This record gives sequence, structure tokens and C-alpha cells, in this order.
Amino acid sequence: MELSINALNFEDGEEHREINSPRTLEACLRVGVDPSELDAKERGEFFAKGLNKDMVSMKYQSYERKRLEKIEDVKKERDSIINFAVKKSMSQPNSPSKLPAIEENDTAGGLVEQVSSYMRMGGSMTLIFGFCTFNHISSIMRKDIELT
Repeated sequence: MELSINALNFEDGEEHREINSPRTLEACLRVGVDPSELDAKERGEFFAKGLNKDMVSMKYQSYERKRLEKIEDVKKERDSIINFAVKKSMSQPNSPSKLPAIEENDTAGGLVEQVSSYMRMGGSMTLIFGFCTFNHISSIMRKDIELT
């Protein structure tokens, strides 16, 4: 069984670990973050012609600050996905139209199968994407409110 790499453990260890958890990937989609944007970079990757050490340091610090903010956003969204799945499963334990909660060790293929099953039961893809877009917009609005 493949280890699920999510927003909580993708930085564990020395080697690069690509996120493969369906919940974390869904959270990235909802907040508008490509999972690769969560990866750390070495300071040396910011060197460019015409930049002195201070400028490189500023670019690196800015990238790292924004990266950590994105990680927190993804973690919060992942938590809300988990909480929603738990609440839904508790409130509708015998509902025939309820999709089962995504297991943390499921592969992305399992998520695709669940969405396909939802669609076969008459679910709307528009609702799925609309919900994702709504969460992304409300996340941006929350950040704007925090800044003012």
C-alpha cells in the first residue's frame, strides 16, 4: 500500500515527496494552489544575473513567507473537507445518495471513482466546481479582510 503524502507530512524527511492525498489535492484545488507551490526551494535557486546577496535573500524570504501561508491555507481547507465528510456521514448514515468519505490512503483514482459514482446518481459537476470556486473566493475575501 502506497503511503499517503498530505499537507501534514509532505515535508517529513530529506527527500522530495509529492503530495498524493485526495483530500490535500482537493484542498489545493479549492484554494487555487498548485501542489508544487508548497515545495521548499533552496536559497541558491533565487540567484539571477544582476542580483546581489541582499536581493536574493529578500526574494527567498518572500517566497518562503508566501509558501508557508499557502501551506496553512491548504491545511485549513483540508480540515474543513474532513469535518464536512464527518458531519455528513454522521447526519445521513443510511442515505443511498451519500458518497462515502474519502479514505486518507485512497489514491486519486479512488476520488475519480467517487465523483463518477456521484455523477451516475444524478449529481451535478457544476455544483462540485461551483463549491470549489466559492471556497476559493471566500478564502481570498477572508485574506483581504484580515489585511484591512
